[in-house]
Order: sequence, then C-alpha cells, then structure tokens
Amino acid sequence: MYNLREHRIKYANMRVMLYKSFRNEMPFIITVDKVLDRISGKTPNIAKINNIREAISRRISEGVDWKTIEREVKPLKDSLPAYRFSGEFSRPEDMGLVKHSGLICLDFDVKPGGKNNLGDNTPEEFKAKVSLLLS
Repeated sequence: MYNLREHRIKYANMRVMLYKSFRNEMPFIITVDKVLDRISGKTPNIAKINNIREAISRRISEGVDWKTIEREVKPLKDSLPAYRFSGEFSRPEDMGLVKHSGLICLDFDVKPGGKNNLGDNTPEEFKAKVSLLLS
C-alpha cells in the first residue's frame, strides 16, 4: 500500500517548478517538500483557495450549472500558483525540460452529482489502483 510519509521523505529534496500564477512564464525552482507544505494548508494562498471553495459551494446550492461555475471560478484559479512536478524547465514548454524528476501529478475531480473523470471507478477504487502502480 502507498505510504505518503515514506514517499515524502524519498522525494522531499527533488526540485520542481513553481509558477506564481497560471499565466506567469517566469518559474522558480522549489523542492517537493516545500510544495507539499504549501498545498497541505500552509500556503499563503489559503484565503484564495477557501474563497474558490465557498464560491463553488454557494453556486451549487443556487442550482447553477457546472460549466457556468467553472467559467466563473477560472480567473480565481488561474491567479493561484501552479506547480510542475515533472522536473526543472528552462522555459514553460515541454521542450524546455532540463532535468526530469521522475514524478507525475494526477488531478482527479469529483463534480456535483457524482460525475468524475475516473471512468467507472469510485475515487477510492481509483486510488487503490494507483497505489498498486506506485508500490
């Protein structure tokens, strides 16, 4: 079974890219350990993240369709930092890869009504399958 603590130690000093926002082309190198701290609630952007979550919840409760909600929160999400786990890059394009980290970041969403991009799997089933690949 996948052990987050063990993998966090193993990959803690790997260097990945941080973009101050989705549109920012001037990346910074940051370690995986610092990224994990930032995305686990120790981020200076937690207020923005909470605003996005609250806006989504509010609009869902108002009965707004998911496409409209996505369009409304996109500018907010685009203002957040973006991390590129696949390695160090000299420029934003794939051809700018300087050193591959050996990591990949997967993002799986569960949308209102239980719709997701996991195929026929529940999030728990998919997590178990990914854990098998990592072990």
